[in-house]
Amino acid sequence: MLETCVSAPRDRSLDGVRMELHDCIEKRRSIRHYLPKEVPLEMLGEIMEHARLAPSAGNAQNWRFVIVTD
Repeated sequence: MLETCVSAPRDRSLDGVRMELHDCIEKRRSIRHYLPKEVPLEMLGEIMEHARLAPSAGNAQNWRFVIVTD
């Protein structure tokens, strides 16, 4: 079958949150308005870990992230 969009390791809190590639593409949407809710730092850490594992050209992995919390 198709690769999954989100594939978290079994010991992570995102376990069980999986989407087929087709569903990711078909149900994608742009968000332009956000709720004034804080994202827990633990969740931000998980998101950054998954972003860090994303493929890069030539496996350069020259990532730079800035997290703004205010």
